[in-house]
Amino acid sequence: MSDILDQIVAVKRQEIAAALKKTSLAAMRADAESRVLTRDFVGAMRKKIAAGQAAVIAEIKKASPSKGVLR
Repeated sequence: MSDILDQIVAVKRQEIAAALKKTSLAAMRADAESRVLTRDFVGAMRKKIAAGQAAVIAEIKKASPSKGVLR
C-alpha cells in the first residue's frame, strides 16, 4: 500500500475510534435500524427516465491516490 493510503487508513481508524467513544456501535446500529424513512433510489431513477430526463450516476476523476493521473 502506498504511503498516502496508509495515512488515509490511519486517520480513518482514529476517526472511528473517536466516534465509538461518543456512541457505541450497538447504539448506532439500533438507531439505523429504527429509521423507517428510506429513499426509493430505483424509483427515482425510473421517474427521471420516464420524464425524459437524465438518470446518470458518474464519477470523473483526474487522478487516483494509488494510480496517479488517469488517462
